[in-house]
This record gives sequence, structure tokens and C-alpha cells, in this order.
Amino acid sequence: MLKMEKNLNNHLKCISKGKKIILDPTDGKKTISRAKKIFTGGIGLYFDRWGLNVPDEPTGKTEVQVYKTIEEGTFKDLFNNFGKDHSCICLKQSQIVQFCERHPDWLNNVSGLFFLFNTKLNFFVAQAYQDHGNLYADVHHLLHERVWYPEDRLRIIVPQL
Repeated sequence: MLKMEKNLNNHLKCISKGKKIILDPTDGKKTISRAKKIFTGGIGLYFDRWGLNVPDEPTGKTEVQVYKTIEEGTFKDLFNNFGKDHSCICLKQSQIVQFCERHPDWLNNVSGLFFLFNTKLNFFVAQAYQDHGNLYADVHHLLHERVWYPEDRLRIIVPQL
């Protein structure tokens, strides 16, 4: 288990400490680009353009943690300091859809929820955000160079390590 007292990630602070956020097992078949009933506002075109609309393997029950940004950084900065390989902090698309469906309260007063996921070749960051009561999904490459600031009010969701 990741001990937050050690603060392995100097860009993020765990804000879900003491709360159990459990994702149920999935069959891995749900993809973000096909979850139109959840993402009623729209789904970014790059899920399909980058060939990300592919099912994953089934998943087991997974506990996740929610972090907020406390230092500016790119996606690479934000996801690099967990003391684990990137593949260990990824969620599957079916888990991302489930989180967004079951835990919309984490979207209140934030710019978005960000989840690391991967394909066989690359790492991507799925973004979920609300606008005028509708939920949207977008995707970015992990190496996207935009700098995010604490004022942007991001929430990073990763498996409990």
C-alpha cells in the first residue's frame, strides 16, 4: 500500500484518504468512446482517431485514490512520481467509465478528472469534465506538454498502490 506520509509525488496530494472508493470487477468491454449514456456532453474524436476504441481484459475489484495538484506540472510530471512503473497506475477504460458513472461528486468544482490508461504501445490520459450539467470525455497523450497548475483544480485518479 502506498503510504502518503512519504509523499512520493511532490506534485500531488491525496484527498481521498480515509475514504474507500471501490470499483467493481468489469468484463473490460466498455470503452470511453462508446459510453455515450455517461458522457452526454460529448466524447473527444481522438479516442477513435488514435485507435483507442478497443476493449481491455477483465478487471478485478479495484480500490482507487483521488489526488489534487499542489505543484504545477505536465501530465508526465504528475504521473511520474508514484514510485511505480506507469503500467501499475493505469486504469482500464471500463474502470474509468464506471468511476465517472458512480462517483460524479468528484467532478464538483474541478476542471476535470484525469486517468492514466494504456494501449500496447502508448500511455494516454483520459479526461472527464462537466459543463452545464453534461459530462464530457477527452483524451491526451501522456507526453502532451501543457502545464497544469493547482488553480486548475485537477483530480488525478489512480489505483490504490
